[in-house]
Amino acid sequence: MRRSRLENRIILMVILIVAVTVGCCMAAYTFIFRSSLDDEITQEIAYGREGIRKAVSERAGRAELIARLLAANPQIGESIISGGSLSLLSVLREHRGRMNIDILSVIDKDGVIISRLETAQDVESRRIRSGEPVFLNPLFKNAVAGLASTGVELCLPDVVCVDSYARVYTGPGSDRRLVGYVSAGYMLDNDFAREIRGTSGTDYILLRRKRVLSSSISSDSLSPEEVRQLSDMISMTEAGGHKGADDTISRQSLGGEPYAMVSSLVEDAAGRSVGLQVIGRNMADMEAMWREGIFFAIAIAVVAVLMALGVGVYTARRIFMPMRRLTESAGNIADGNYDVKIFIKQKDEIGELAGAFNEMSDALKERERNLKEATRRLRVNQDQLIQSGRLAAVGELAAGVAHEIGNPLSAISGYAQMLQRRPSLEEKDREFAKQIEREAEFIEKIIQDLLHFSRPSKQESTVPEPADIVKLLYAAHKTVSAHKAFRKVNLQVVFPDNFPEVPCFHKEIMQVFLNLLMNAAQAMENGGRIIVEGVVLADHVKIKVRDTGPGIPASTRRRIFDPFFTTKPPGVGTGLGLSICYRIIEKHGGKMVVEDSLRGACFSFTLPRDAGGDGA
Repeated sequence: MRRSRLENRIILMVILIVAVTVGCCMAAYTFIFRSSLDDEITQEIAYGREGIRKAVSERAGRAELIARLLAANPQIGESIISGGSLSLLSVLREHRGRMNIDILSVIDKDGVIISRLETAQDVESRRIRSGEPVFLNPLFKNAVAGLASTGVELCLPDVVCVDSYARVYTGPGSDRRLVGYVSAGYMLDNDFAREIRGTSGTDYILLRRKRVLSSSISSDSLSPEEVRQLSDMISMTEAGGHKGADDTISRQSLGGEPYAMVSSLVEDAAGRSVGLQVIGRNMADMEAMWREGIFFAIAIAVVAVLMALGVGVYTARRIFMPMRRLTESAGNIADGNYDVKIFIKQKDEIGELAGAFNEMSDALKERERNLKEATRRLRVNQDQLIQSGRLAAVGELAAGVAHEIGNPLSAISGYAQMLQRRPSLEEKDREFAKQIEREAEFIEKIIQDLLHFSRPSKQESTVPEPADIVKLLYAAHKTVSAHKAFRKVNLQVVFPDNFPEVPCFHKEIMQVFLNLLMNAAQAMENGGRIIVEGVVLADHVKIKVRDTGPGIPASTRRRIFDPFFTTKPPGVGTGLGLSICYRIIEKHGGKMVVEDSLRGACFSFTLPRDAGGDGA
């Protein structure tokens, strides 16, 4: 059953990859090359048609305006009456140069050209005509009849123009009479075709009688076969009777490039066909897109095959690699390495097995960690018990010793004082008596420390009371600052503003500060700094007392809190100060340790933020 689930997963994964790949290819092909292509071509050809309409309309408007301006020129009428063709020619030349028009004609009222100035197509020279009839032209007939006389006509053999006719009158008022006509026009030549391509992006070709009259494509690049195919379009369009725009898109090669094109007849004012105009869209970029699409489809197919192969290999590894890792990890755990983990994100049976293995590893590691932690705590507690046992033993010894030698020591000190008051005592002996008294006082101090160590002084209260640790610190410093050891020592206190009050026995904490400050000052014979820092933690506060002295050798750190252990010269310290501090902090429920420091010695102790200790 489990094996069947894995096999089904492999089959479904391969089928899904192939289906998605084929679907993407089909969708891309359908969307890009079937739907969008025809729409884009139709839209661009529509832009070309609109460009042609605007260009023809603009030329018609300009031709009509120029014709009217010429008809209103008195020189034109006078020249027609006098029959002065040369004077007419000079007037036409003057207006032709100023108005940039292709054809200007002056016609008598019988419809015969008196003078005509025209631009040869694609040539800078000008041609002059006269004596030719135009009375059969539909636009001229409209001008004679007083109708609209602006539009397309066959102005010359195999030349299609946009012409406009205007009447020429002479004489004032009621004597005003018609003497002739003026026409102005623009040829639909190669310049017109190139203008259409520049504004709309489509190519324009005008054909008549199987000849190309104008084209935005260089005539040298059109092969005879391509011209013949275009000529066939004229016959097909005329046979089909397509008077207006034909939306049928055909494809043909022009100038060696693939084109999509539509054709329509060009008609004059009488509805007669004067030519066929073709609007074409170069399909070279479209075919490049097609080739890219084919390449993309082939690439997708190759990727699909590689992905299918990769999925097969990947799936096989997902089955067998975890098994091998499970075997290796089990051997590592057997060797005692419990940090082994198997990271498998599968949610099948292999993933469940890996999860159970990791849980087993975590459980074994947690048990080992608990065992080590219990061992460590046992050692710490054992060390604390040993230290407490030492202190207790020293306390019992101190009580007995202090009691036994206290009275004899008082007698010795009294006798020494009596000797000093003798007038007959020699000065040398008097100095001996003073030395006996000083040594007795030192022994008495040791006895007092022993008594304080074995039997702590009575507190003002039996329970700890909240105290401002910073104030206790400054009070202790004020007490010891008069000592000569503090002459070159500066105190630096670093406590946060929100340092809380801590329940404690005030005098005992002051005693801790006194001992730590005095020890630090005495360790710095040439002066230095004592830095006291306070840190607020979750359930307790921590105070560090650090100096800039020579520090504590590593060999003496383990014995630093032992009773009677001291590194000071004989007669300077008793070796009980740090032991007393250790016992005070322990009684408050805290801990006192020697910390590592880059410079000098660093003692730290903690105090619970809630009342603790035995309260004694």
